[in-house]
Amino acid sequence: MKRVLWFSNTQCGYEKITNNTDKPITGTWMTAIKDAFINQNEFELAIAFNYNKIVRKTEYKSVTYYPIYVKRQNNRFSRIISKAKVKISWHDEVKDYLEIIEDYKPDIIHVFGSENAYGIISKYTDIPVVLSIQGNLTVYEWKYFSGLSPKELFFTRNLVDILKFSTPQDSFKRFHKTAKRERSILKDIKYVIGRTDWDRRISTILAPNAKYYYNDEILRNEFYKMDSIKPLLKSKLVITTMTGPAVYKGFETICMAITLLNNLGINFVWNIGGISEGKLTVSVKKKLKHNFPKKNLNLLGRLDAKGIINLYRITNIYVMPSHIENSPLTLSEAMIMGLPIISTHAGGANSRLTDGQDGIMIQSGDPWSMCGAVLEMKSNYKKAVEYGVNARMRALIRHNPDKVINGLIKIYNKILKNN
Repeated sequence: MKRVLWFSNTQCGYEKITNNTDKPITGTWMTAIKDAFINQNEFELAIAFNYNKIVRKTEYKSVTYYPIYVKRQNNRFSRIISKAKVKISWHDEVKDYLEIIEDYKPDIIHVFGSENAYGIISKYTDIPVVLSIQGNLTVYEWKYFSGLSPKELFFTRNLVDILKFSTPQDSFKRFHKTAKRERSILKDIKYVIGRTDWDRRISTILAPNAKYYYNDEILRNEFYKMDSIKPLLKSKLVITTMTGPAVYKGFETICMAITLLNNLGINFVWNIGGISEGKLTVSVKKKLKHNFPKKNLNLLGRLDAKGIINLYRITNIYVMPSHIENSPLTLSEAMIMGLPIISTHAGGANSRLTDGQDGIMIQSGDPWSMCGAVLEMKSNYKKAVEYGVNARMRALIRHNPDKVINGLIKIYNKILKNN
């Protein structure tokens, strides 16, 4: 059998081997694609990932795991100094990458994402390297302050943040350096895998020497087990968003839309998973002032797949508010559950959802059109439910595990044939 080595941002199930009782909340889609991939019989699989301990490779259920020890600073002062210097890894772990390659001897290497340093390995090996585009930090940096300006974020700083170099400005500096590393990786990559018109177009600029292949994602296993939820409109409208605390995710747009709905006297609640009270909410409160919603905003914090599914069961409308995305998994998960969806025209979102067919698409950063789209769905909820049915059908085809894995195998074989 041929061999493929994955470099992953997550452990892909390795935490189960180590009896780690803390179930991962993010990145579990990589475990799903690993579980599906091991059922094919053309490629043996190894997975390398960053780890906080020095441990040997482990073979478990036909997968070879290679934890890469990333040295951490031993004391708090050293960690603060490192943050002050805004140091990010470039070629630091290349020796470890090469040792893994020498030990496993893969026929092909697959790097998932350009956010970490793994893609650097293409500069050091003749083995073909293909990189899957997840997001793109270069474009995200350009859109970073779409929702909140540097000035609005400045006032969320406190003395402890300043002393620890943990202010929003420090975070942006690290983001800037990581985006610079990403550009260095992409300019030398020969093969990329994407899934939207957006990532295909930016690849022609940022990875000009690369051959582009299309292949989609596998969602978390829990979402394939669920039937369509058949949402029912009751007296209180339930709106849901799954997002994160990044400033470009559109939280401020949601908050303004909630205030507009409140002013119209609509009976509703807007549940937001992935955000808790913190610096982001402080910034948005300062930006919106008296327009920050006084009611009907429900921040739920981080949720696992089971928590998200339970939330979707009581949801009438799902809203994706980001200023920039590639193809958020949360959007695809809402689609495969059959929810009526409103999404911004952000990045690759229009390759996921078709306006007027699978849902409604609106301009990012526009709470008035967001609020209007909510009322449009509410006034003709039968049509909204039809959107959800269409979205589910589209998602089931697009994210079919067998289809995705077969597509991936074909890409591997095409690259190997070219080499």
